[in-house]
Parts: sequence; C-alpha cells; structure tokens
Amino acid sequence: MFRFSSRRPGITALVTVMVLGGVALFTAIVIALRGAGETDLSLTTLNGAQADALLAGCADEALLRLSRDQDYGSSGAAYFPFGNGECTV
Repeated sequence: MFRFSSRRPGITALVTVMVLGGVALFTAIVIALRGAGETDLSLTTLNGAQADALLAGCADEALLRLSRDQDYGSSGAAYFPFGNGECTV
C-alpha cells in the first residue's frame, strides 16, 4: 500500500485538488455538450413546426382554389409563396 511521506504534507492536498479539478472539468464538459444537444433539438422542433404550418397553409390554399375553380390545376403545377417558405401543388 502506498503511503504519503510526512516530509511532503502538501502532496495530499495537491492530489485532492487535481482529482476534484478533473471531476469538475468533466462535469462542465458534459453539461456544455448536453446544452448544445438541447439547443439542436429545440431548433429541429421549431423547424418541424414551421414545415407543418407551411404544409397546412399550402393544402388549404390549394383546396380553396379548387373549390372556386373546378379546372384549377389542369394547366400544371401552381406555386404559392408564403411568409417563411413556398410550395408547389
């Protein structure tokens, strides 16, 4: 078993500080990586919600135009610009 020499009493404190510093650094890195992952997940969720809203708006617009004009769409694809995107039906 290893024993610290009484001639060097500061070595115990030094080892303790280094171990605690390593644990603190590891914890800080894990927290930072989790924060980055949460930010990415939040952005993905927001983009999904915007895409869903665009899809709903595009479908509603196409159905509205079709109900007003039975020949709508027979001439080819229609293009709809929206606030955050666009769609083609």
